[in-house]
Amino acid sequence: MGVEKYVDFDPEYDMYFHSRFFEETRRAQEFIDEFENDCFWEELIDRLARRDFLKSFSEEEIKEMDPYTRFERLLKLSEKYSDEFEKNGLKNLVVKKAS
Repeated sequence: MGVEKYVDFDPEYDMYFHSRFFEETRRAQEFIDEFENDCFWEELIDRLARRDFLKSFSEEEIKEMDPYTRFERLLKLSEKYSDEFEKNGLKNLVVKKAS
């Protein structure tokens, strides 16, 4: 897949590790930064959507929802945050003390 120079296999541990080439190239840090950035946004969106979902529906309502409906409602909330963060980043994000 074109990544051979970025990984080395260690038979002692029966695992792959990133190679010295990967560590020494500037591209390695770019991969890491891009991955961490993507993870940050995905995790933030997912957690906020789940929080709002749990605030919007009672435990009983959630239990009565079919899986498709639950997924659809979570997706709608996720899209709301995804659109917001795509347009404004963290500019409009406010952290309030819980009451």
